[in-house]
Amino acid sequence: MGFLDIFQSTWVTINKPPVKFHPSIKNRSSHRGNSRTNNGRSSWKVTTILLLSLCLLVEVNLIQSAEALTQNDSITAAINWLMLNQQSNGSYGSFTEPQTAPAAYAMWIRFQDTTKVLLSYNWLKNQLQNSTTWFWGGGGNLAEADIPGEILYTFSQSQNLHLLNLLPGVTANLTKFQQTNGGFLGYFDTASNKQVTSSVDTAMALLGLISSNSISATKQQSGVNYLLSLQNLDGSFNLTKSIRSNSLYSLGPEPISITALVTLALREASLSISNSTIISALNYLVSSASINFSGHVYAAALSLLVFSEFSDVRDATIADSFILQQQNADGGFRDIIRSSSGSTALDTGWAAVALQLGGSICCDGGGGGRRPYIM
Repeated sequence: MGFLDIFQSTWVTINKPPVKFHPSIKNRSSHRGNSRTNNGRSSWKVTTILLLSLCLLVEVNLIQSAEALTQNDSITAAINWLMLNQQSNGSYGSFTEPQTAPAAYAMWIRFQDTTKVLLSYNWLKNQLQNSTTWFWGGGGNLAEADIPGEILYTFSQSQNLHLLNLLPGVTANLTKFQQTNGGFLGYFDTASNKQVTSSVDTAMALLGLISSNSISATKQQSGVNYLLSLQNLDGSFNLTKSIRSNSLYSLGPEPISITALVTLALREASLSISNSTIISALNYLVSSASINFSGHVYAAALSLLVFSEFSDVRDATIADSFILQQQNADGGFRDIIRSSSGSTALDTGWAAVALQLGGSICCDGGGGGRRPYIM
C-alpha cells in the first residue's frame, strides 16, 4: 500500500459536523409525592438551565473550531474533495477539461506524479492531443483558446510536458487562434454574432505557450500588446474591446479575475513591477482585496498568485485569509458567480493551487513565487 492509498484510507475528518450533545432530562418521580418543596424545584430548574447552557457552549466552540481551519487543514480538505470527486477516467465529468486542469495541478503540488494525479493528466493529454475534442471545435462546438491554454499551462507548471508526445501539434493548433490584432479567438459576441478575441483567451493561451517555450518573440509581443489595449483607467482589464465581462465565461467571469489572469500572463511575458501597466493592475487588485474581492473566491485565488509573484506579503495575506473563509463544509470551494449549487473542481482546484503556492509567502511557509507551501 503506497502513501496515497494510506492517505485515502484515512480520510481527514476535519470537516465532520460538530458533535451535538442532547441531554436527556427525565422527570424523576418523587417518593414524597406533593411534599417536594419549592426550593427543590428551583434547584432542579437552575441545574437544568446550567446543563443546557454548558451543552450550547460546547456545541458553539466545536462549530467554531471546525470552521476555523488552519492553512494546512484547509489545503488537505480541498485536496480530499478533489480526490473523492475525481471520476474513474481522471476527469470530473463531461466537458470538464477546464476544471480537471487546475484540479490535477493542485494534487500534483501535494503528491507529485502519483496514481490519481497521472490519471487526470493522462485524460487531459488525450483530450488536448485529439483535434476532434470540443474545445478544438469538434462536434460542431465553437473552438476557443482559453481552455487548451489553461491545460497546457498546468502541464508545464507540473513538469509534465514530457507526457505530451504530440506537443508541437498542440502548440501549432493553439497558435492558430491568434488573430491579426494579436489577440486569441474564443469568445462568442452575441452583438456581432461571431467569435472575437478576448483577454481571457489571450491570457490563457500566452500562459500555456510561453511557459512551454512554444511561441515566437514576435507573436508573444503581439499578444501582450493586445492585452495592454484592453486595460481601463482604473487598472482593470476588459473581456473584449466592447465588453466588460460575462459571468458565463468561466475562466474569467468578472473584472477582478480577468485582471488577475491578465496580470499573471503579463508577468509570464516578463513584465516587471516597474511597468506602469503592472502597477495600475496591482493597484486595482489591491483595492479589490480591500473589499474582499466582491465575494469572489476564484478571483481571490488568482489574485493571491499575482501578489505572490510580486512578493506583496500584505495583500497575499488578505487574499489567503479570504479564501480560507470561503471553504465549504465538504472541503471544496464555489465562486458565488457559478450557476452550480455545490463545490466545483474549477474553484477548488485554483483555490488549492493558490493556497499552496501563493500562501507560501505569507501564511505558515517560507519562500515565494511558485515555491509550494511546505506541509
